[in-house]
Amino acid sequence: MSEHWTEENPGLGSTDSVARLASMLDSTSTLLAKGESDIRESLSIFPDEWEGVSARVAAPQIEETKTRVGVLSDATAAVKTALNAYTNEVDEIKSRANTQIFLRDAAQDTIKEISSNMLVITTDHFADLNRNLDLDAKLAAARAGREEAISSLKSLAQRRQKADEVVLESVRTVISEHWNLSPEAYPSDRSWEQQGSYEYTMDHSLAVSTDQYTAKELMDLFKKYPSEIFPFTVKGPDGGFQDGAVFELSKTLGFGWGVETGTVAVKTTDTSVKFTVVSDNYFDGPGSTIEFSIIEKDGEFYLRKVADAEKAQATVVAGVTFGANDTWKKQAENFQSIIKRYGSG
Repeated sequence: MSEHWTEENPGLGSTDSVARLASMLDSTSTLLAKGESDIRESLSIFPDEWEGVSARVAAPQIEETKTRVGVLSDATAAVKTALNAYTNEVDEIKSRANTQIFLRDAAQDTIKEISSNMLVITTDHFADLNRNLDLDAKLAAARAGREEAISSLKSLAQRRQKADEVVLESVRTVISEHWNLSPEAYPSDRSWEQQGSYEYTMDHSLAVSTDQYTAKELMDLFKKYPSEIFPFTVKGPDGGFQDGAVFELSKTLGFGWGVETGTVAVKTTDTSVKFTVVSDNYFDGPGSTIEFSIIEKDGEFYLRKVADAEKAQATVVAGVTFGANDTWKKQAENFQSIIKRYGSG
């Protein structure tokens, strides 16, 4: 976008560059899909036409390449879809905003004209009085029209803000799922008090031995019952934590601050769940991560938390270790209850 939009003009800026990028991604996605198809076809030479040690080594490598190309094709298509949706939304906002700007400016011109006419005084005071009464009514109507247009522009500004947030979250979600970027590599517009960083690793016992469960069995429970395990509000799709799922975390600090609500993308393994922040307004900046994993120590399972935050709220960074320890201690206690209630050990 070449210009920043404002509340007075929420349609400001051109979407041409975004539309061109979406078109380029569409072409790239098509090429990647064709490449995946070509690789799949090449796999048909196994085992009839190519055998031996070299074939056994090459086959899994080619299969892995095919899978990776397919993933990149899907990721490119997902970003393209997000950009196209953003372009369409902004273009509609621009059209509606231009109409409201015209109405606002026309009403303002009318107000100025009526105000000037009301200052005209003639020798016919009775006629002046009647004229001004009529102008009063027209002035009130013009002012109401101006306020209605201004209110509409404010609503469109909120819609534009939401569109900006949605496209960024969509793109960041795709990035978190398919590319291994460090938190500081995620672009964001954070204010001066949101430039802190922190890292920590914390382990809390689950009071469960390795004789009772496997790490995967425990993580399966963790993935399935997030709203009962986390000591703050966790909202997301049915089925719990799955790759590509997006969850909203809220009331995370317990202070009622606006930065306590954020959106995270989920990535999983058999024994871990990783959150990547994809929204802008959370106390941790976009790209910040925390990974929950089941580890074993001396025959007992622990829930490990590894946090890596960038562009974080300074007021949070100051007390993050103390606050996080209390939060994750409560989480481990909740998890123990879930294991007792739903586990098979």
